[in-house]
Amino acid sequence: MAHTCMHTLQDGGDPAVEASPRDVIYLLQADAVAADASAAPSVLAGTDLRCGGVAWGDDELALVYESWWKTRRSVVSRVAPARPGDGLSVIWDRNYEVRPFRSHLYVRA
Repeated sequence: MAHTCMHTLQDGGDPAVEASPRDVIYLLQADAVAADASAAPSVLAGTDLRCGGVAWGDDELALVYESWWKTRRSVVSRVAPARPGDGLSVIWDRNYEVRPFRSHLYVRA
């Protein structure tokens, strides 16, 4: 089944404005639009940080990427597009400024 995905910024794109959720991800089914041109999109998920995109698998798996530059926080969550009511399930939640070990290695030949 084909979908169109879009997300809206609930804070108008201004990070100083408090909003929860900050972004909302919508899905619009192609067959619904073919049947009714005024079909409305359904909500897939809402994010607390700025949505960075969605990696699509199948009806049971999509990865939602979100991050916030000021706090250097990055979150990757999974959602089932066929069951958006189940919500997001966090896979990774990390601060990308913190480095627990040296991030570079030098190799000599």
